[in-house]
Amino acid sequence: MEGRESAALRGLGRAPAPARISPAGRHAARHGAASLLVMARARLLGDGGGRNGKMERMVTLRCTRKLQKKLRASEVPEIGPLTTVLGDWYGDILFTRHARLLVFVSEQSRLAVLLHARDFPTLEERFRAGVVALLRHLGVSEEAIRREEAAMAEIVYAPTRNRSLLGTLNDYFRALPLMIEDRPTVTLTQYALRLSKTLCGPMNYERPRDVAMRLMSDWRMESFAPRVQ
Repeated sequence: MEGRESAALRGLGRAPAPARISPAGRHAARHGAASLLVMARARLLGDGGGRNGKMERMVTLRCTRKLQKKLRASEVPEIGPLTTVLGDWYGDILFTRHARLLVFVSEQSRLAVLLHARDFPTLEERFRAGVVALLRHLGVSEEAIRREEAAMAEIVYAPTRNRSLLGTLNDYFRALPLMIEDRPTVTLTQYALRLSKTLCGPMNYERPRDVAMRLMSDWRMESFAPRVQ
């Protein structure tokens, strides 16, 4: 089983054709697209308390068309770059023999957060909790965790735009069913930790956990430059 799993994880980052979807989000459904755009524009201009006019306290979940349909999100235009350390998160839904999972991959580190594909109204709360739990298991400092959690105070949705990230999602989708079949009773965070130890081609064959630890320890708002490949 380990051999099959290792084979599935080799060559991380092979990219499929890009998914063309519309930007979407539960915030748009709750507040209306116009309200979301006004809120986002205020942050970009510095009216929302952002530092040096940058957007703060907001993270983007970039969902595939398949997941976007499950979320039944309303269509809103692109709202621009955000400022979390781990960047945007690319999400899709995975169906296995044992479970239905939501898989989100960090744009900057390729860490994966796994959630059960249910109770969609609580998705945002569970996503933030999943990121926090994973970072704690990795040994990230509490100060850095609190900072990242605060930066995710609001969640918006947008289309995928990075073929490499979609390739990493597909690689994880090949590996996860083998992990679950091998160890069906472990927690989702434990599966995420196993994925975090794999060598990732788009990250110069570094492990996602090592990249995340470096980002979380070295990051400064003033000098943060996103690393997207």
